[in-house]
Amino acid sequence: MGKDVNMSDFERYKGLRVLVTGASGFLGGAIVRRLIDYGAMIWCLERDLQLFHQRPLARFPWREIEDIISGDLRDYWACERAIGESSPHIVFHCAAMTQVGQSRVMPLQSYQTNVMGTVNLLDNLRQMRPTPIIVSSSDKAYGHPVEEPISEYTRFNPVHPYDTSKAAMDLIASSYGKYYDMNVAITRCGNIYGPGDCNWQRLVPGIFRDMIKGNAPIIRSDGKQVRDYNYIDDIVDAYLLLGQKMMHVQYAGCGYIISANEHHSVLDMVKKMRSIVPELNPKKPKVLGEAQDETEELVLDGRRFRQEFDWEPRVTLDQGLRKTADWLMMYLRRGR
Repeated sequence: MGKDVNMSDFERYKGLRVLVTGASGFLGGAIVRRLIDYGAMIWCLERDLQLFHQRPLARFPWREIEDIISGDLRDYWACERAIGESSPHIVFHCAAMTQVGQSRVMPLQSYQTNVMGTVNLLDNLRQMRPTPIIVSSSDKAYGHPVEEPISEYTRFNPVHPYDTSKAAMDLIASSYGKYYDMNVAITRCGNIYGPGDCNWQRLVPGIFRDMIKGNAPIIRSDGKQVRDYNYIDDIVDAYLLLGQKMMHVQYAGCGYIISANEHHSVLDMVKKMRSIVPELNPKKPKVLGEAQDETEELVLDGRRFRQEFDWEPRVTLDQGLRKTADWLMMYLRRGR
């Protein structure tokens, strides 16, 4: 596992003005909490202020945020206002429509949010302020890859509306970086899990919730799909390392795969999760085989990022799952 991270590792963030989109989401919220610990000044662009204030982590430090700007990424002028008010030194763009199933039935909304929301943000930065920006893409941008493992040089091959929206935003971010010489970096991760995630459509929190409630875990697919699994704190470390480097190095549309090198099938993950919480006496899972359009295997090769940024995950999969289960047991048993 990687070295421990302490405050001095990210001292460059102290006093910096940072704009974060998607702070009510799992990743964006985790980045905000860490940046506040490091002394950064945070502005957030949020479409749903009620959702923001209902973040599942009771200690979410929204009172320590400089301002929460009400606005939708799909509104060009809301993006202009957010950049104008925050005058950021760096932007973390984490907002997106994240559910594959929703994108299948609402493709227009997926394209409007993931694609045009990203265009609105980048084009305002292009015109207003030469600011480094990290655009959070996804391994789903690769769609149905023609080679394994997937590297930064693997060709995108999306078909599903969600995959296509992520590939499009990824390519657009790269274009703005290269063509307009903007300081843009793109991150592509697999599944991220950990304390604070209450999106029950995602595998780890959804399966743990079933177990905690005494129900048989429900697997919507056939369980054979292989994915990357990354602990939230490790991914936040990676984002902050990249952001810190961008303060003095120009990344003109460069894309990075970030991977903890934990590749497992859904069935293997559920088996491991059941072994992590034997005190719950978990029942055998029910495999429905109903999920549609799932790419069979997405195995990521994150060597480039590891070598360039001296990054290694600090939390093993067993440790991360145990931490996640403990947090969810506390959260759900409080009746929240």
